[in-house]
Amino acid sequence: METTTFIANPKVKIALVRTAKGYRWTVEVTHEDPDEALAILDRVETELKQKYGGTTQ
Repeated sequence: METTTFIANPKVKIALVRTAKGYRWTVEVTHEDPDEALAILDRVETELKQKYGGTTQ
């Protein structure tokens, strides 16, 4: 049996943690088009780095 999942809109989940040295975060992007998902991830990472100056893990 095969299951197909359709995602109408991109879904972005961000976990932002403040540490003694600044901020760290994880970002999860779900989208039906992998190239678009990567583009969204890149934009979100860039915005987080500009705003919080932290490092990702």
